Amino acid sequence: MRFEDFYKERQNAKLYERKRFSSTGGRMVDKIEQDVICDLLKGVSKNGRVLDLGCGTGRITSELVRLGYKKIVGVDISEEMLAEAKGKMPRVSFMHSSMFSLPKMESFDACVSVRVIHHLRYAQMGSVFSQVHKALNAGGTFIFDTNRVVSPNAVTKLANLFGRFSYNQFSDDEAVRDLLEQHGFEVNAMERRFFIPPSALNAGRGLSAKLRSMNRLLERNVSWLCASTFWKVSAKS
Repeated sequence: MRFEDFYKERQNAKLYERKRFSSTGGRMVDKIEQDVICDLLKGVSKNGRVLDLGCGTGRITSELVRLGYKKIVGVDISEEMLAEAKGKMPRVSFMHSSMFSLPKMESFDACVSVRVIHHLRYAQMGSVFSQVHKALNAGGTFIFDTNRVVSPNAVTKLANLFGRFSYNQFSDDEAVRDLLEQHGFEVNAMERRFFIPPSALNAGRGLSAKLRSMNRLLERNVSWLCASTFWKVSAKS
């Protein structure tokens, strides 16, 4: 099943935030991501238009609202996820669309896309980068995250430890940088955070055993870890 099809299912959309971000560990991951996004948004005017690309249930959209941005448009391929977002934020504009073929809209001063680009292969990333560049004003800011592998064995080790891990793609930062430059972006900042998938941090039976197993792996070889890279790039004219 493709990740976009997974999120089109009503039950998956309804339980998305509860399954990933309601536990202690999930809330910790949520807070880390929101803090990084808040930091990278510095310099983007609160009066500017902001696109939340792949907004899902509006987890990051609500943070943009909290930060004081008033001209927000959330876009997602899943009508079920958008229904959840609209229920929470009826005054925010939401649009059903694929990120690979965005409709013509008034241009944006910034685009934020969290937990979206890391699902994509390089060719797909390039298509989305092209769409975002067209949607932004010259000099506009694009903030997104990718997953990078510190060790070639990291994916296998994580999959063995935490189970299903199939929806994430792992990319090389230099390859992503090259793609960005090819599609008219300049890299302004990169922030890296080591991570464990929020679904693996859900509270309940088995968590302690998983964390003990992780600690044993760390003791033997820290190089298996993966990390999220958060990017802040600007659109060149």
